[in-house]
Amino acid sequence: MGYTHYWYWKAPLAKSEVDDEKFAQWSRDVKLLLEHYPDLQPHWAFLGVFPLPPTWDITVRGPFGDGEPIFDDQLVEFNGDEQTGNADERFGIALSDLYQANFWASCKTGHCPYDLLVIAALVRFASYFPAVALSSDGEEAGLEAGAQLCRKVFGEGVNPLRDPEYREYAQGQILQFLQNSEEGT
Repeated sequence: MGYTHYWYWKAPLAKSEVDDEKFAQWSRDVKLLLEHYPDLQPHWAFLGVFPLPPTWDITVRGPFGDGEPIFDDQLVEFNGDEQTGNADERFGIALSDLYQANFWASCKTGHCPYDLLVIAALVRFASYFPAVALSSDGEEAGLEAGAQLCRKVFGEGVNPLRDPEYREYAQGQILQFLQNSEEGT
């Protein structure tokens, strides 16, 4: 088990072309976040306790840890650099995902450098689609650096897990999903 971030929604988030455009704008925003993501590096949970790993590399690649990341009107997908050992699971959200109910996904970053872009992308996603329920193995603090990067780039960036009402909503949504999964419904 590694350090992971989760997202879930009960009802479809997209219902019209307006939502399709919100997704496309979010994709453009994530690409912009990537341009500024080196500004807040190194983003590492153990900074100040242990030295950075000698292979620390903030390069963001495509979903399999090579090639180019994908930021288009239908898909956002990226990973760290596999060649330098800084990749773990791919992060990805497709526009088609937003048309599904009871959607559940996660991304295990293992504290690799691309973790910062993952959490910033999720914070920004929640600003476009507030019905998403976010969770992190890092709990509230796990999304804070992503909110900070959003504030730097867009002048706004709220860590939704710092809001007690949102946190209660997200925990309730995720618990309900897990219970339904266990019951097979």
